Amino acid sequence: MYKSKIHIFKLSILVILISGVLISCSEDDLLPDSDLSIEEKLVGNWAGDVKQNNRGLLALALNFQELALNSKSADWTSTSKDLSNCDDGYFDCDEFSCSGTFIYERNNNMTLIFSVGTVNGPCYDEGTATVRFVDDDTIYYTFTPSSPNQVDKVAGALYRV
Repeated sequence: MYKSKIHIFKLSILVILISGVLISCSEDDLLPDSDLSIEEKLVGNWAGDVKQNNRGLLALALNFQELALNSKSADWTSTSKDLSNCDDGYFDCDEFSCSGTFIYERNNNMTLIFSVGTVNGPCYDEGTATVRFVDDDTIYYTFTPSSPNQVDKVAGALYRV
């Protein structure tokens, strides 16, 4: 009889401890990203293929840091991937690689707007990049040069890496 009381006592302590842990874990603890802003959710690495009309498929990688207005908020790299349909009447169709930065300008109804910062390599050094947040793992990217021409626009989906 004495052993069963000790067993019940130990079981009771275990139930109390488990109950305490469960009570202390709120729903907010289980969903830590639910209160993050779009700017906070964007931080991290993203990559994917984007298309440029009359040029072809380009590989793009973005690394977003903390987004602060009018400050460098992202580094990017772009390389040629498939230029087999490139129109040399519009573009130099040789393989290329370039990199640069984005300056965060504003959030326009879940679409973040950036201007191009420093550029290294044969890519546009002026223009506007927009990032539309789709979900935690997908964004839609568009780049439009400052003197827009439909063949110059670059667009595509990027995924969190």
